[in-house]
Amino acid sequence: MLTQADVDGGEVINTATATAQTPRGAVSDSDGATVAVAGASAISLQKQVGDPVDADGDGALGAGDTIDYTFTVSNTGTTTITAVQISDPMLGGAVVCPELDGTALAPGDDVACTPITYELTQEDVDAGTVHNEAAVTADAAGGAVTDTAQADATVDSTDAVELIKTATGPTDTDGDGLIGVGDEVSYTFTVRNAAPRRSRSPRSTTRSSAVTPDASPTARSRSLLATTSTAARSSTNSRRPTSTPLSSTTRRPSRRRGASRSPTTARHAL
Repeated sequence: MLTQADVDGGEVINTATATAQTPRGAVSDSDGATVAVAGASAISLQKQVGDPVDADGDGALGAGDTIDYTFTVSNTGTTTITAVQISDPMLGGAVVCPELDGTALAPGDDVACTPITYELTQEDVDAGTVHNEAAVTADAAGGAVTDTAQADATVDSTDAVELIKTATGPTDTDGDGLIGVGDEVSYTFTVRNAAPRRSRSPRSTTRSSAVTPDASPTARSRSLLATTSTAARSSTNSRRPTSTPLSSTTRRPSRRRGASRSPTTARHAL
């Protein structure tokens, strides 16, 4: 019956000896035979990915949260394999697996490594998925054996934007001690990326619009950029506003978690 050593060695060498007695004494002879054993060397790598973990506890998946990967190595051949090494570029190259250190895997043996934790990047969150590939190599009878494995993890995150609008004033711009037509109210707008991932919209555009003295309060509050007006007092104490519309501007939203643009201030003439 073949032993594992026979299969690993690739051959079986056997020697037999025959002895007999004759009137002249004992006689003997020996002969040997070598039989080749064609063993099959093979290795399998399985890579399991866990669910993303909200490591920072903010209630949403974002950069800095984690995913665990587990590697399982199997000897799927008929020869013993040794010096097993796993490599994974995304996880830093050589994977540390104490369970494989100095371990020889007999045919049919499986070894599961301690899970490796990966920290999500902003690019992972923006892409919505993490694709990863790994490879395993080992020494076996007849040469090295290899295998590869891949895994995909889905990262579900949320896009959100926050607009904060504050008003200051009114301001007695003409210095007459009274608030009236031609005086000003200032509005400040702050836009903040309130999601763990960057906004999908690459740009946001603001428009300028003039606000006349007879415009309704609702129309004024909806103007993203109001106009700056100055009043000229006439000899009869009447005031006529002069409006200069602000130029339209284009802003790119911040790409950092929780980042906000510097407030934009616009003045509205009463």
